[in-house]
Amino acid sequence: MQGPAFAAYLAASVLISGLGAVGAALALTPSFGGPELSRGARIYTEECAGCHGASLQGRIAGPPGQRIPPLGVTGHAWQHSDAELFRLVARGSNPGAGSAMPAFDDRLAQAEIEAVLIYVKSHWPARFRYQQAALHPGGDGALVALLRDPDATLPGDCLPAVATTR
Repeated sequence: MQGPAFAAYLAASVLISGLGAVGAALALTPSFGGPELSRGARIYTEECAGCHGASLQGRIAGPPGQRIPPLGVTGHAWQHSDAELFRLVARGSNPGAGSAMPAFDDRLAQAEIEAVLIYVKSHWPARFRYQQAALHPGGDGALVALLRDPDATLPGDCLPAVATTR
């Protein structure tokens, strides 16, 4: 097999094998709806909104120079992996780093912290969620997130164009 037909076969094989490899991971990737989102919204309102704001907007607070970062689209939380975000919520941050994020591991269970992160991530545009998902070990996170998002479409340049001439 040579030429355009082989290119089409190869592209389809790569796509199908990639989808098969992430199939098992789909069950592990939270969707952005349902009970976890509602639970995360409730916990965020009770535990986080007082500092980070009801709309995840963040604020300037406390001593000069101390800033509570936004968690929504104007922030950079999406540039951190889930493991980093979880660790920050659970253990807090170093006050010497210009922030005084308290630790929540004594007040929130692991599943509650994860629900809050689902809620926060639900406010990010799809492109932020895809880029953030790509930070996870395993490398298939962005594809998994793309496949789980019902509003997503594959970009036109995702697969190489296949010539129709013989």
